Amino acid sequence: TAHKEENVRLSQAFTSFLEKQNELFSWLVSIAEAFLQGHQDMGSVLAMAKDFLELHHQQLDDLQKKGVEINAVLLTLPPILEFLDDEQRGDVDQKVDALHSHWLNLKSMLEERIDLAFIYVKFHTLAVELATEFDAAEEEFKKTSDGIGEDTIRIVEQKWLSIQQLYEQLKSVGRNFIEDASKVGDPYLDIKRASLCVETLLEHFGSRQLVIADSWQTWQSNITVEKEFKVQWELTVTESNRTVDWVSKIDEQLYPILTTNTTSSKAIARELEDKLQIVLPEIKRAQSEVEIRMKTAERLAQKGDTHGQKESVMEKLLELQNKLQVIITEYQILLQMLIAFFKNLAELEKTIENLQSQYQITRLPNAIAEVELLLKEHEASRQAILELFKFTENESEQIIKRIQKQEPDNPGKLDIEKVTG
Repeated sequence: TAHKEENVRLSQAFTSFLEKQNELFSWLVSIAEAFLQGHQDMGSVLAMAKDFLELHHQQLDDLQKKGVEINAVLLTLPPILEFLDDEQRGDVDQKVDALHSHWLNLKSMLEERIDLAFIYVKFHTLAVELATEFDAAEEEFKKTSDGIGEDTIRIVEQKWLSIQQLYEQLKSVGRNFIEDASKVGDPYLDIKRASLCVETLLEHFGSRQLVIADSWQTWQSNITVEKEFKVQWELTVTESNRTVDWVSKIDEQLYPILTTNTTSSKAIARELEDKLQIVLPEIKRAQSEVEIRMKTAERLAQKGDTHGQKESVMEKLLELQNKLQVIITEYQILLQMLIAFFKNLAELEKTIENLQSQYQITRLPNAIAEVELLLKEHEASRQAILELFKFTENESEQIIKRIQKQEPDNPGKLDIEKVTG
């Protein structure tokens, strides 16, 4: 009876094994293998690639759980095998081998897919990141370079370097995927489609890289031009300010005009003529320098943004130019008046000197007629000298008025003393 009960128990265990084996094998075929057949497309964007990877992780997890169940079933076999005849044992061995080998094959395919999908997701992640960086770089390179700071330039340069590194990483991951994909023997997975997707994206990013590299070169060139402009403009402002300082003080160097210690009117007139030949070219040189500064500032301002400095510089230079024009005109007039005055004064001195010499050598008249003639000549000379005195006096008054109006106080007083002395 006990033997009979044992046989019944073993028979039921064998039947249970066959049912469980059939159930597990059926799951492997209808669920796991069907999953592989139904998931051939790895996706063409990051979200789809992530879904593909996640689903395969879940499926592998389910398969691992079924593996545990398979092992549990196989553990029930040893006592059952003793109960079976040779033919039945052979049939069980075949079923066990079929179940185990099919499970291993499915596990191998899932793991291979997951490894490949991991690279595929990484490639698409890099592609999305690089696209974002390319968009940001394009926007940055479209911005004007006017007034851009060194810190911003350094940040953009570092960003461009990281973009290049990201692009090289994308190419490396893409090539690795294509190479690994070519070695996959999965009969269901659409390897060609995934590889074509990677190749297309690599080509797309390669073209974009060239375009943005050109923008980068242009941006760098603009930055260089901006830096050169800034240096040139600062130099122009410095030179213009130096010119303004120098020219603003030029009138202080012009007066007093009468700096000689000689009392000879003729010598003074000659020195004034020499001064006219020396000073006027100097003032004209100052005018020329101011004009050059104005033209330089105007030309350079067309190449960049001076942030309002151009108007200030041009206003100063224009004011200086007008001042110089007034100075040169007034100085020339006063100098010519002084030259004429001292020439006339020298002529007067010469006339008086000649008359004095003539009177010293004139023989005293013997006849009344000669006396009358001499008196008439003397009166005529006196009248002529009086006219010359009046003329020079009038000239001196006009000169004094112009000096008072034109010259600074202290130099003006010195020139007036020379004129009236």
